[in-house]
Amino acid sequence: MSGLSQIGRSQTFWIGTTVIFSYWVVAPWLDTNSQTEWLRAILISVGLTIVVAYTPGVIKFLITPSPVQAQQLTMGIVVAWFGTAMAGIYLLLWRMAGQPPWMVNNDLNGWWLWWQIVGGVLHLTAPRSIENEIPRPNFARLWVALLAGIALGYTVAVMKPDAAGFVDKLRPYISDALRAPDNTG
Repeated sequence: MSGLSQIGRSQTFWIGTTVIFSYWVVAPWLDTNSQTEWLRAILISVGLTIVVAYTPGVIKFLITPSPVQAQQLTMGIVVAWFGTAMAGIYLLLWRMAGQPPWMVNNDLNGWWLWWQIVGGVLHLTAPRSIENEIPRPNFARLWVALLAGIALGYTVAVMKPDAAGFVDKLRPYISDALRAPDNTG
């Protein structure tokens, strides 16, 4: 059987493709601001759930005398999704605080992107990881992530809490403390 016909028979491929493009069935009728907040909230909860699900595997690999080759892929999953979730939290705080410019021009944005890049590099350089044991999907965790995303989305998009005071209290620790020295002058 050719590779193309095998892909054509793959339920995973067709379900995944349908779910991905179903976004465009709904997106044109939603307010972009609320939609972004909801999607970011779900992304955060899914990301943190992935971190929680895969971290025991990373710990097991780190304490096992003979590590398996899948450890690099598993670690890449944890690192990349941690960076994604933290960037999502930071962006939600930024939106909830009225989008203060100082939060955009900040090294913390680069820090979360760096986590994602390092995670991606670990994925790309993981030797023969598909042949080894990778944590099985856990639908209970998926439901917890979905419900947490809905709760966070409701809090941000519907209740619209004002995070300006909270974010202002963080400013001395983020804005000034994480600034690289100015070597231009």
